[in-house]
Amino acid sequence: EEHALKPNHAEGTNFPLVFGLTFLQFIIIALGMEILMSAFLPDIQWFQGIAFGAFLSIFFVATTFGISFLFLKKSFKIWLIDAFYYIVSFVLMGWILAAWN
Repeated sequence: EEHALKPNHAEGTNFPLVFGLTFLQFIIIALGMEILMSAFLPDIQWFQGIAFGAFLSIFFVATTFGISFLFLKKSFKIWLIDAFYYIVSFVLMGWILAAWN
């Protein structure tokens, strides 16, 4: 109800395309994170990767969502759910990329 989705919202959705493009965009995010890590933190450790992912997601992604949600008149609860999803995603990406170095 918070997102105002209708019961038939998924009808006609090309799920392979949606999930494929979602995966592609996460690959682009991970590439950007790797470029930033290589440029500014060349000897990064796994725990620093976690902090780096948290920093990016909290200070850039969650706040961007917050601005959009204010104008869309979405609830704070929905913002928390969406922001937490990306915080977890970015923390995991930071951890994996740093451990990979």
